[in-house]
Amino acid sequence: MKKYIKLGALILLFGTVTASFHGCKKKDLPVVVESVNEKVSVGQLKVYLGELITIDTSKIKYNEENEKFSVYGIEQIGREELIAMYIKKNNK
Repeated sequence: MKKYIKLGALILLFGTVTASFHGCKKKDLPVVVESVNEKVSVGQLKVYLGELITIDTSKIKYNEENEKFSVYGIEQIGREELIAMYIKKNNK
């Protein structure tokens, strides 16, 4: 019985150590170049966000001060984040 407990403990320890070294690694989004930001208009981003969350684009507002899109008065996403998603989708 002790033998199985020790074996189980070793397997658990090995699994924990392995998971800590090979855990979830976050992929960095590519850096968005300013010239690309200027080419994607707020209107295009509104349409894209509307398609993503299936909502009428008239419900989406853009705040130029903090560069965030909001729906029903609740901030949803920043402009640069949405541009990165838009470019990633359109480059496929």
